[in-house]
Amino acid sequence: MGEGVPLRFGILTDSHLSVEGENTTAGTEKLSRAVDALNNAGCSFLVQLGDLIAGSKQRAPEELAAATAILGKFRAGIRHIIGNHCLQLPLKTLQEAFALASPYYRFHAGGFRWLALDGMEVSVLRPPATGEDKAALEGYLLRQENPLWCGALGSNQKAWLQRELGEAKEKQERVIVLCHFPLHPDTSDERHGMLWNHAEVRRMLQESGVVTACLSGHYHPGGYAFEKGIHYAVLPAGICCTGELTEGSLVLRDHLGSTMHHLSFS
Repeated sequence: MGEGVPLRFGILTDSHLSVEGENTTAGTEKLSRAVDALNNAGCSFLVQLGDLIAGSKQRAPEELAAATAILGKFRAGIRHIIGNHCLQLPLKTLQEAFALASPYYRFHAGGFRWLALDGMEVSVLRPPATGEDKAALEGYLLRQENPLWCGALGSNQKAWLQRELGEAKEKQERVIVLCHFPLHPDTSDERHGMLWNHAEVRRMLQESGVVTACLSGHYHPGGYAFEKGIHYAVLPAGICCTGELTEGSLVLRDHLGSTMHHLSFS
């Protein structure tokens, strides 16, 4: 991939598709327009950063069916991230709908290694996978600054992340990280919250020396921070965005084509 030939990809986050009341038509039409726009933009793939559905306890299955039917019209591959609203449905159901062997995973695109994180691995909506995760959950819930709707990376995923970062360093690959929750305190607020163990994860990313950018959702207004060589960009809710990736930068544009962030990797 040359500097003058960007890889264009689409980004959607926090669509919160509902099938209840007057929001049904507006929500489905908005998502349909977004898919049409991303198809017309010639995006090579789509990153769906979580909270695709509203997560109604009674109608979450209908929401998921409606959302995936619309996304099925996107002409290229979709990389899904699971958000907190999604987990009104069983994790297995979501993985099947999103064709995910695991809720956290790696892929390669544009000469970069992409790491998709599962920010709800340790949360009140999932049973702890290990004793360490159970103890961690109990500790997180004692801290007033941790909203109940957020979550954390567990012990298995942190070990996986460390291996992926180490392998990227050995192969001299640069990394882009995807997570539903913001990873930097300057990119969210107290009401929305962020990844519970954001400081620990951020330290892992910084110490690796290979991470260039982290893309997140959850905080609906969107935000940006830069720390120790890593860009932390939170995309605004409910609009389709595009990313244009080259070896030296990532340009994030909104649905009108205006530049929101120009992330330089030099």
